[in-house]
Amino acid sequence: MKPYKARSLKAAERAVRSLTKQRDELDELLAIFDRERKMLAKLAADTPQFFNPLDVMEAKKIRDLILKQLND
Repeated sequence: MKPYKARSLKAAERAVRSLTKQRDELDELLAIFDRERKMLAKLAADTPQFFNPLDVMEAKKIRDLILKQLND
């Protein structure tokens, strides 16, 4: 694959905006993944780690969704 070479300033700005938007979306997805990973770690702990029962329900929902995807 050839490296990108802008033919004009507008094209370069458009490419930068696109890459910035893509980076922001990836950062958001990584933040969601990190939060879910921590919730699942708390759920798997031997001792209670949650103070809010709604957090427990959310963690179980995430767990069940992952397990469902494994079985499909």
